[in-house]
Amino acid sequence: MLRVVNMPGVMERISSIFARRAINIDTITVGLLNGNSSEISLTFSLPQEKFENMVKILEKNPCVFEVKIGSLESDVIREAFIAVLRASDTRVSDHIRVKYRARTTLLSESRLLVELLADPRIVDGFKEEFKDRIESFSRSGVMVHTLNPAES
Repeated sequence: MLRVVNMPGVMERISSIFARRAINIDTITVGLLNGNSSEISLTFSLPQEKFENMVKILEKNPCVFEVKIGSLESDVIREAFIAVLRASDTRVSDHIRVKYRARTTLLSESRLLVELLADPRIVDGFKEEFKDRIESFSRSGVMVHTLNPAES
């Protein structure tokens, strides 16, 4: 997570740091914290030694106030996922509601709308389980909320 100055061009500066190093950003979400700063949550994959170097590069950028590393163990990490599944009925809908705690809506006798807010690993598992039925989908960037000790 990056806390950055809130001004035009910051997103381009951050994304170009990754692009120049041929690093793909998997997900990115931005939210305004106050009038002066925004928070950017992003995910990407790198070996540990390259990850630590990337953190140092980001910390040196004048647009970045703070770099926080999210933790799957101690933070709340969620991703929104919406999909339309084909060849689906009430049995499939019930399975999805129970296993994934998702909202489902039958669009027709054989099409199902699924709304899922979950850990990105759960979303990946859903996509894998239903890969042959997914007609279309939309996936948000990852949202991270760092829990303070008093909140956990």
